[in-house]
Amino acid sequence: MIAWYLKMICLGLLLVRFVAAQFGFLWWPAWWWAAEGFGLGLVVLGAGCAAWHGFLLRGAEGLETRRGLFRCLRHPMYAGDLLTLTGLALLPLGPDSLALWLLGVVAVYRSALFEDRLMSQAWPSAHERWRERSGLILPRIRRGSSHP
Repeated sequence: MIAWYLKMICLGLLLVRFVAAQFGFLWWPAWWWAAEGFGLGLVVLGAGCAAWHGFLLRGAEGLETRRGLFRCLRHPMYAGDLLTLTGLALLPLGPDSLALWLLGVVAVYRSALFEDRLMSQAWPSAHERWRERSGLILPRIRRGSSHP
């Protein structure tokens, strides 16, 4: 589960970077003003999404939960992590934050794939039905419509 640790390291380094930028400890110019509000909003939204869906999972047995974003995503907590990573990468935006963001995105994706594999092994038929109607981290966009 190296990907999970890598994701946490990227989140931590981006957070340290954000604090360092507040005190002027970055060695290059940061485009803070351009992304401040948007980045902070993504951090709050992403952390809230991850925390809320972690709460919804408490006491769930198997793949039974259909509350929250679990109806359209198999891993809404990882979706929240992606939003948080993106927001932190924008606070302040710089070359190192983009590299950490990219590394974090890969780690989140790998973690989601790993957990998806575990769930498909534990609950094969239920997972297959869930997989048909939901996306891994992003909602599945259906082409066409079944409604007239």
